[in-house]
Amino acid sequence: RYRDWVVRMINADLPLDDFIVQQLAGDLLPAEQDEQVAGDRLTATGMLVIGPKMLAEQDKDKMIIDIVDEQVDTIGRTMLGLTIGCARCHDHKFDPISARDYYSLAGIFYSTRTMADRAFVSNWMERPLPSQAITAQRAAHQVKIDEAMATLESLKTPKDGATVDEAAVKVQTELLEKLQKEMPAFDLVMAAEEGEPQNLPIHIRGNHLKPSEEKVPRGMPTILTSVSPAPSMPESASGRLELAQWLVSPDNPLTARVM
Repeated sequence: RYRDWVVRMINADLPLDDFIVQQLAGDLLPAEQDEQVAGDRLTATGMLVIGPKMLAEQDKDKMIIDIVDEQVDTIGRTMLGLTIGCARCHDHKFDPISARDYYSLAGIFYSTRTMADRAFVSNWMERPLPSQAITAQRAAHQVKIDEAMATLESLKTPKDGATVDEAAVKVQTELLEKLQKEMPAFDLVMAAEEGEPQNLPIHIRGNHLKPSEEKVPRGMPTILTSVSPAPSMPESASGRLELAQWLVSPDNPLTARVM
């Protein structure tokens, strides 16, 4: 779905600014009534979900920070022309990027969910595509489920001290289970969503088991914000939308030149 979205947007001549913003934060843009557009914006964030993942990594904290590292590295290279990933372990030896810059940026993606769980073999995030038709079908089907549940309850608790008809209860239970399984399902798409907003400490030599005492506020690389001031990071959100809007700001000296 993400690949098809990319092809469709290029064919539709979507402006580059929108192309970048939707991939980083399409799910955080103002609500769109058109379900095709709303679904497209959700699908665009698949850019953050795809990529190499060690799903069976047993140290799940390491798995998450490795995924964040890949996101920071990919966005740094493709949109800023900088190898920011090197600063995971130390201040960059060539580009003017410090480890502090790296973890301020990494905090934005650490505050974003791209993994659904931390199971033995973890699953990536999938979100339902909006559909008024399926929503209506589910509502109508839920009425049938509610009626079946009410019937089952009445069979389990007969009035006037009557004996419970176990055979009827069994048949009704099976009917209820069948109805629950037949609930119309939304189409799913790999997509990011907001996680718990939090700042990261610098990891000494890139080791997540050796964090520094101080946490670094989420933000953008200092060398770039000295030219194009970054918006303040909201406490209640990851900062993805602010990052995306800053990347495509007319004042940003780098994104357009890199592209």
